[in-house]
Amino acid sequence: MISVFGSDIGDQEIEAAVECLRSQWLGFGKKVDDFEKAFASHLNLTNCLMVDSGSNALYMAVRLLDLAPDDEIIIPSFTWVSCAQAALLAGHQPIFCDVDPTTMN
Repeated sequence: MISVFGSDIGDQEIEAAVECLRSQWLGFGKKVDDFEKAFASHLNLTNCLMVDSGSNALYMAVRLLDLAPDDEIIIPSFTWVSCAQAALLAGHQPIFCDVDPTTMN
């Protein structure tokens, strides 16, 4: 079964969140800059851009596909609503496909 709820937050994550709150940099700042640089380096890229949510990441990814207006994007029916929203916001048509109920693939 694929778990879609719950999280694993430990002391290290709590301390990092408190540090960000105390710095008063919640969306940008040194931690984001450091992470972008480290992630780009890990992927052997010059740059990368962090966004505030998976929804915005999906939208940005769809926009970068350079699709024609009203192109169809195949989306699994067992997914989060943001997948379809990203397609719609970018001017495309989400087309849902079914999944194998035994594997969820």
